[in-house]
Amino acid sequence: MKHSLWLALCGLLLTSCMAAGVPYTRDPGDLMAWAMHMHEKGRAWRMKEFIDLAHASYVQKHDQIGIAETYRLYGKYYRFHPENSTIDHDYDPVQDPAQLEKSLNYYLKALDIFRSLQEWGHAALTTAEVGQAYMLLDEKDKTYAAFDQAIDLYEKFLQLHSPREFPYQLVQADFYEFVRDQRRLANEHFWNSGDRMSYPR
Repeated sequence: MKHSLWLALCGLLLTSCMAAGVPYTRDPGDLMAWAMHMHEKGRAWRMKEFIDLAHASYVQKHDQIGIAETYRLYGKYYRFHPENSTIDHDYDPVQDPAQLEKSLNYYLKALDIFRSLQEWGHAALTTAEVGQAYMLLDEKDKTYAAFDQAIDLYEKFLQLHSPREFPYQLVQADFYEFVRDQRRLANEHFWNSGDRMSYPR
């Protein structure tokens, strides 16, 4: 009888969590997926909560790739969401230079780990994201240099793997096209900021 009541209570709690959009998993990979889901919903405070939980779990497991992935998501969090925001909002890039510097530093921390582990696929995408962060900081030369380095790292990855093994599914189909798109965005950014010398690139 007690066992049945306990199972019923657990079921009720799980149903309540699912209805509220709260994950009941402690798997860090699932928590990272939830963080991205919250990012897409514009729920910055929930995104950071899930990154924090995933990061703590990866640290406990001594999982260096997982730790680096959480740094990547911290970079995304600080690039798109006002720090300590508790309201839903569209995820346009933030304008605060101090917060953008924080975003950049997290991307660079992730990149250091990926490079040290020779995880060239992870390093390639992270380097492209470094370029995006430099663009928002109006660092033109560093922006384009990062995009060039992203391609170099992707080609190192291709020496060992097929494109289908690229670790990020959203850009798996054509990483070259992804970087070209980022260059076009950078061209527009610097053109609109009055730096006509950077367009086209």
